[in-house]
Amino acid sequence: MTGAPVSPLDGHPEPSTSWARTTSRRPALWAAAAFVVLGIFLRIFRFWSSGLWTDEYGTWWVVADGGWADVVHRSVEIHGQSPFYYLIVKLCARVLGTGAFGLRLPSIVFGIATLALAYPLGLALFRQRYAGVFAAAVFAVSVPLIWYSQEARPYALALFMTALSFLCYARLLDKPGSWPWRTGYVLAVVGAFYAHYIFAFVLVIQMLHLLVTRGRACLRSWQWPLTLPAVALLCLPAAPYLMHLVARRGVLDWVPPLTWFTLVHLVVAFLDVPLLVVLAACLLVIGIRRGGPSPFDSASTSLLLVWIALPIVVFAGAARLVGVNLLFDRYVLFILPAGLLLATGLASLARREGWRGAGPFAALLIFSLSWNLVPTVVRTGGFGDRYDEDWAGAVASMESAAGPDDLVLYGTAFAEADQLRRPDLDPRIVSFIQAPVTANLRAGRRYAMLGLPFRVNEETRPYLRALMAHAAERRRVVIIGLGEAVPVVARALVQSGAWSASALTRHGLVAVIVLDHQRA
Repeated sequence: MTGAPVSPLDGHPEPSTSWARTTSRRPALWAAAAFVVLGIFLRIFRFWSSGLWTDEYGTWWVVADGGWADVVHRSVEIHGQSPFYYLIVKLCARVLGTGAFGLRLPSIVFGIATLALAYPLGLALFRQRYAGVFAAAVFAVSVPLIWYSQEARPYALALFMTALSFLCYARLLDKPGSWPWRTGYVLAVVGAFYAHYIFAFVLVIQMLHLLVTRGRACLRSWQWPLTLPAVALLCLPAAPYLMHLVARRGVLDWVPPLTWFTLVHLVVAFLDVPLLVVLAACLLVIGIRRGGPSPFDSASTSLLLVWIALPIVVFAGAARLVGVNLLFDRYVLFILPAGLLLATGLASLARREGWRGAGPFAALLIFSLSWNLVPTVVRTGGFGDRYDEDWAGAVASMESAAGPDDLVLYGTAFAEADQLRRPDLDPRIVSFIQAPVTANLRAGRRYAMLGLPFRVNEETRPYLRALMAHAAERRRVVIIGLGEAVPVVARALVQSGAWSASALTRHGLVAVIVLDHQRA
């Protein structure tokens, strides 16, 4: 073969019957593997070192005690979530315990699995091995992906299923008759649904893209008319729980209302605008590749556009119809891979002769290290940004100050805490709200504990007045926790003139306030 040399990371598209062609496959795989190893290191580095934060104690509460049936009942009836993720964590916790290591390890595994899908996903979408390698690089250093890989919550599992569903979908566009890819697609979409019900929206994204790019002709063949009923059939067992969630959707009224700021925040967060600016500047320096195939063909461009725009448009409209805003980071997290792939496509536009081929990779690594990773490790001791909530230290301080006859008021900032004002409250909800405190109590310690509401408003103020009336009967009150009710209650008790603050300790965001009654 004669002509200009071609980068070993480069690939060229063949007709629609083939995925990609490259002059050398092995260097691309080695480069992608190196970035995967880097991503694994960034995820596993001291992932267990920080204590659980509030939401992770929700996971602890589901799996810590009881059997498998208890896990199902707690996750479905109290959390309003599928038990899929919690059953996996329960299995891990039985072997490794319910500490940070055992609870976070499943998310680490699924985070690494998502990283492993980056190369084939970039290759399938842009049909260039260069794009596949850059996708592996940008997934490896993505701070949000590292964060969710180190969090004992279901989002790493949901992101893995999301990425797998889009990989299978992209392959099916080229090979609609492939049963292995179609079976994988069905299982991935169903897995995303059971990992987090809202993530089932990926199916809507993919079906709209299919209709836009292939037209109604795709519905006349046998493949998709069989695929969709298969997905529906496997998701059918969750139908009663979904109806229950719709009926209690009011519990999501804590989500900030939809504003223009919300939309701008989502765009900046999920598209990683600073990184896109850096890559655009890199293109200006090294130039745009000419003569070769563009990574942004009609299929990849339309898929990314629908993937990013459709959830925002639909959820914004739904917020006005149902009165609940779902345009919240964690609920539309399935957009995140699209933003990373958009950066991949932008980098793939660059010229690749000589040193220029390494330019976008250098820009990505320098930006990620200086802007995200190094500041994070300096601040937290790890590459995953963490909430600074030392519940173990706060509970130890509480135990040193509170006696058996004293009253403990706790605020754990669970949205469900607003239900504490109800006289007929399910005891399991109380147990769930107490989890950050009870998980760290020493064996045999028991206290008179009353919970603070999540918000201070007209609905919760009568309950707060009742709490302060209970406090008047005690010699000492210890307030532990975080959230707006903690300082409000402490201030109200002190301003009443009957109490004086004898101690205040902070354990990150968690405060411990000791108030002594001023007896006449």
